[in-house]
Amino acid sequence: MQIDTLSEIILPDGVIRFQMEIPSASFLYVGFLLESFEGVCLYTTPDRKKNVMQIDVVPDYKQQFLQLLKTLKDFDISK
Repeated sequence: MQIDTLSEIILPDGVIRFQMEIPSASFLYVGFLLESFEGVCLYTTPDRKKNVMQIDVVPDYKQQFLQLLKTLKDFDISK
């Protein structure tokens, strides 16, 4: 799945904020999957007209999120 990281910043409270560009065909799929990992991250869409997802990750779960992200990037949604 094509997911491009646009930015990664650390907020004052230590939360890591990712801005990801995700094709519209995969957007809902990724959103539903992230919701199932409650406590690891929260996501929102800052501008609903763009295919950008803002994902806030709790510092303690950064490695788990990065593994999830790698798995998503390796997944072929067309199958």
